[in-house]
Amino acid sequence: EERGGVNAGLQMPKFSMNCNCRPSLFAYPAPLTTEKKEEVSKLPTAILSTTAKAKERARKKDAEKKGAGAAKADTDKMDTDEKPAAASSAPAADKDAAGTAAGDKDDAKKEDAAKKEAEASSYTIDNPARVVPLQVKHVAFPKDSRWEPVKKDNLQGILVLRDLRPGEPLELVVSQAQADAAAQAPAGAPAAPAAAPAQPAAAAPAQPAPAAGGADAADEPPPPAPFEYNPH
Repeated sequence: EERGGVNAGLQMPKFSMNCNCRPSLFAYPAPLTTEKKEEVSKLPTAILSTTAKAKERARKKDAEKKGAGAAKADTDKMDTDEKPAAASSAPAADKDAAGTAAGDKDDAKKEDAAKKEAEASSYTIDNPARVVPLQVKHVAFPKDSRWEPVKKDNLQGILVLRDLRPGEPLELVVSQAQADAAAQAPAGAPAAPAAAPAQPAAAAPAQPAPAAGGADAADEPPPPAPFEYNPH
């Protein structure tokens, strides 16, 4: 919901308001992101080269010469030596991975705690601003503010403001359309003033309208005298 304030001339002055809550409480939600899973392509099975095949044939010939019994004994011995080494390396790798994961979780928790501690308990918003209904109770005008709402019990939507210092220069909010028009204006054209003193408009005395309908028009009562409306 957009919230803004206008003065008696329906112009939007520049001013700030206090929001007494954390900025993240009513901030825009973070955009949703979908993680892309990368498909790992399976590599084709490697084919032995000519040199590897030649070595394999030579090994078989040596094994046949030494005898089937000696070859079997050597194979069993190699298997026995390799299994303890593989078994001892697996727990060490699992222990290192678990320690790394635990360290990452601790770092993430510390980072979140630091962000919560560093977040301010209040911030300022400019006119106009996005204010949701639940946020209205946290918004307040500063004590030294030049502007105050005419209707203080309802601070939602567009607010009509009362100028407490009308003699000071008035700085207005420039819309995007006005900024684009100023940028496209010729270089020699005079620029519109950004600030102008707010002067109360003098009420002109009421002048009786000339009689246009003869005797019937002369019987009409005169308009009421100018007055200033004060709701309080």
